[in-house]
Amino acid sequence: MKIIKKFGDKKFDLNLSKKSDNLSIDEFSIPVNRILLMEQVHSDKLKIIENINMKKDKILHPVLGVDGVITNKPGIFLAVKTADCIPIFVWDERKNVIAALHSGRKGTELNITSKAIDIFIHDFKSDPAEIHVELGPAICGNCYPVERKTFAEFVHKTGVEQAFPNLDLKKVLKNKLKNIGILSENILDHQICTKEDSRYFSYRENGTKRRQISVIGMI
Repeated sequence: MKIIKKFGDKKFDLNLSKKSDNLSIDEFSIPVNRILLMEQVHSDKLKIIENINMKKDKILHPVLGVDGVITNKPGIFLAVKTADCIPIFVWDERKNVIAALHSGRKGTELNITSKAIDIFIHDFKSDPAEIHVELGPAICGNCYPVERKTFAEFVHKTGVEQAFPNLDLKKVLKNKLKNIGILSENILDHQICTKEDSRYFSYRENGTKRRQISVIGMI
């Protein structure tokens, strides 16, 4: 099977998925009724997707109460919507399993990415050395100041040093990934800040309610 994936921007957003019957990723045309969203409640809850109930020409209703979805089924396209939080793809080509994750401050505190990888290892028998993780465009550490109490709680819960008043979420993610055996060469960080780069929606920049979507699937 072939894994196809795309991190979204203002030209590849949630509104586009509502207007079109198909979304283009590279040379592939993906029916929107095969794209699965999540409710995204800033949790560490995950769900394995075995099948989908397609509705004609409509993007699927979100999976409630989760911030991560995992599947080993081809033809199911997992999507995450963001406007500063980190969209994350996880995949293992040998075992044909993929995940889409939403990790903001709370999801990073709760270590949702490591919990998803635990599912890869225990449910799908993945070897950590074969797992790839891709971190999409998100707010960078230089642009994410928080209050002292929030800062202290985050550092205490994650165990990763930060430079007050800013939080670097990707620093935490990469630290945790390496600690659980993900190889450095299998961690890709796009290093694009959504607040600094006008190609992306950023809630911290202007309070926007719009979201880019990022999609991963297998065909």
